[in-house]
Amino acid sequence: MQCNKFARKIISYVVSIFILILIATFIYASPILPIVTQNIEEKGDGLIASNYASDWTKKQNDATVIELFTSQSCSSCPRAEALLRNLSQESNTLTFEFHVDYWNDFSDIFAGTWKDPFSSNEATLRQEKYNITLRDSERMYTPQAIIDGSFETSGANRPKIEKAIVNAIEKRKQSGNVAIIPLISSNGELNITLNKISPSKDAKLLLLRFFKRRETIVKSGENKGKKLASYNIVSHWSFLKKWNSKVLTFKTHIPALLQEESCAVIMQDTKTLEIYGAGLCQKQELI
Repeated sequence: MQCNKFARKIISYVVSIFILILIATFIYASPILPIVTQNIEEKGDGLIASNYASDWTKKQNDATVIELFTSQSCSSCPRAEALLRNLSQESNTLTFEFHVDYWNDFSDIFAGTWKDPFSSNEATLRQEKYNITLRDSERMYTPQAIIDGSFETSGANRPKIEKAIVNAIEKRKQSGNVAIIPLISSNGELNITLNKISPSKDAKLLLLRFFKRRETIVKSGENKGKKLASYNIVSHWSFLKKWNSKVLTFKTHIPALLQEESCAVIMQDTKTLEIYGAGLCQKQELI
């Protein structure tokens, strides 16, 4: 008899917890309720700051490349994106966001799922290749920062990122920095000039297209209610297959950039993934 009473209490307790979860889920995730936005702080005017991040005149020709692998569906990523925005204002860094797709199916118990509009499987595959090469692991995490293709750390850990930047600068000096000047015309003609030949036969030129700034109000998922601002979101990238590593000038044609787009060219070793140089595209007027 006492066991039956105890069992009934346990069942009652479990049912009560289940009902509370259902109520909380409805209150938090119901689409009929207003969404309270939370601002992830931008320094000053976001448009000015994002233009600075993509302006070649503000950057050194030996700037360190920082790639952040992130997702709008990851609760710890907004802090890393805010840090990247901060680092993008430095003259010795070129920063880019790569949005992975493996968070898109994650379902928060209260807020449901959110599909990152900038996510792609290509970004996931790029991150996987970095982890296999740098960590000897196929396991990936976000936010993850890759510095000059040679060092990795948490994208939210500023001291470790800054230490990695110092190490990358030293490594670039040893391999010999390659200054890259990409000139892009309004019709998509791309002229690339290098100050020296590639230090490796395995080096290739990688073209990145990116949105200079995007703002998103996340309506579900772990970041529900947050207003996320991102700079230099990579939308497409590809190796320039016809480039010969022994030439200093190269001309090709790409689809014309949109008004809110820009591009960059990176020299990267396809085996070690080390980056030897990078440059933001400069607009060239048609004659």
